Amino acid sequence: MSQEDLSLKNIRTQLDKAWQNVWEHFYLPSTSLIYDFVFSQEHEHRFDCLPTAEEVRNQLPNPCGWGTGMEDSTINNGAMLALICDRYLVTGEKEMFEAAEKMYRGLKACGTVHGVPGFVARSICPEDGKSVYNNSSRDQYTHYVHGLWKFYRSQLSTPEIKEEIRQLLSDVAYFMDKSVSPENDYCILMANGKPGVVACHMWSEEKETAIHRLSRLPMCYAGAYAVTGDRYFYDQCMKYLPSALEPQRQMWMRPYVAYTLFQTVCALEVLLETMTEESECCAKIRKVMEDCSERSLYNNMQAFLNAERASFSEPEGYKDWRVLKWLDEGGYMVPQQERSVWNNAQFERECGEAILVQLMTPGYRLTELQKHLFKEMVVKRSSIPYYSENSHGKITLMAAFWKLLLHNQF
Repeated sequence: MSQEDLSLKNIRTQLDKAWQNVWEHFYLPSTSLIYDFVFSQEHEHRFDCLPTAEEVRNQLPNPCGWGTGMEDSTINNGAMLALICDRYLVTGEKEMFEAAEKMYRGLKACGTVHGVPGFVARSICPEDGKSVYNNSSRDQYTHYVHGLWKFYRSQLSTPEIKEEIRQLLSDVAYFMDKSVSPENDYCILMANGKPGVVACHMWSEEKETAIHRLSRLPMCYAGAYAVTGDRYFYDQCMKYLPSALEPQRQMWMRPYVAYTLFQTVCALEVLLETMTEESECCAKIRKVMEDCSERSLYNNMQAFLNAERASFSEPEGYKDWRVLKWLDEGGYMVPQQERSVWNNAQFERECGEAILVQLMTPGYRLTELQKHLFKEMVVKRSSIPYYSENSHGKITLMAAFWKLLLHNQF
């Protein structure tokens, strides 16, 4: 690729297209949510294959909504809200006020539409605007708390919204009080009051459990403390945080997928900024963030190598989940999209996430090679048709770009 292809002007042009793409194709105004993927190149039919309200009420095809396009809207909105806050710090664009409020409205709805205070739904059914899948995950809670926390601290939120966020994050903390207990196997409760089944463990007494899981629970309390100043939330955070930061929890025995590292650093960022009076904890948090950054080097290089080997010339589109083969994953039947579709989405997503891990780590500097590979990924992904992509991949690439500019590392 030429120097012009990799210039700031061209990279910004490509990511402005990605920004427009997310809002035009993946965002639904009626729910204020970004859905995972689209099923049709015809704009008015792009969400026709999302689950109906009846299917969601019957928890089809599974209580997570996996494989349906309705599984990760909270992650999408939370990550998008965080990048909007960063973009505003770089540009001061007034349109970021409206963009941030749209993302916030969707997150607020995922935390309230079901009538279970503190439960964070993965998404909302467009057909009736209220039906949700029962099973959430610690991933959803991580981006929900992180996004709301960043928005609260930004100049983009109003006094009225700040008051609402105080309630939303307090609800999450109290929900953790009720959920995370030995009786529930330390799992987040589902919307129906039963312990979650997959990706819902928030704590463990086992010493070998790594911090990528354990950081999320104290983060939920830290987020509530940061916006309310209520000492109860601080005390609850410190009930878990020192144990989570024990040396044996910081052992990383294998490569982790990039989203796990990214979500861990999102949790640690909230904890680091909130727990300022615990200097020993802060030093340990920084050490874990540095460990995450070292490991994300592998993810960064692997994502780029995978993208180099992939063929984007004739990508498959996402298909109606009802006609796909369903396979057992973690006890749930999950519709299986074409592997080439998932690969296209995963490569760009992992590239953005891996760089975000490093840029969110205090004092970390990317190498020139990493920056070069990131720019090449942005140019490469610009040729991929939107109907074969996943929205989160675009979001993490955009987030990495604005983080690079914010830290003067482009």
